[in-house]
Amino acid sequence: MYFRLLKRIFLVLAVSVLLSGCGGDGKAPVTARVKGLVTYQGTPVANLSVAFIPDVGPLATGKTDASGKFELMTNKPGDGAIIGAHKVAISFVSDEIPPMGGPDPGKTDKAPVSPIPMQYADVKTSGLTKTVDKDAAKNDFTFDLKD
Repeated sequence: MYFRLLKRIFLVLAVSVLLSGCGGDGKAPVTARVKGLVTYQGTPVANLSVAFIPDVGPLATGKTDASGKFELMTNKPGDGAIIGAHKVAISFVSDEIPPMGGPDPGKTDKAPVSPIPMQYADVKTSGLTKTVDKDAAKNDFTFDLKD
């Protein structure tokens, strides 16, 4: 069940990114580079999806590497996020690929467990906000997540 929830969250984020580039007047929104670090109780965390969600406009996403670092993209890699206020959601993305046809009934493999509390996966409960500045030097954010 937990794995299905994570897949749905990731799918919604991915579809949102794809649809954000569709339609409109053809002008891409003004963005600024955004990078950062995610830690949980002081330790860097890999394989987290970081989403910056503005009130209006396309969201920006990135994935943490082995050292917990991420860089956001809106329309293309490295373009960052649109300038302005954002709510932030951070969720676990497993690198494990489920077997074709579903899980093997003879195995009791457990779904990967998120290394961070689930509250951070939803902007309504994460409590995380950031403002993206046109000056990219001001857009190096650290999120030190706690229980």
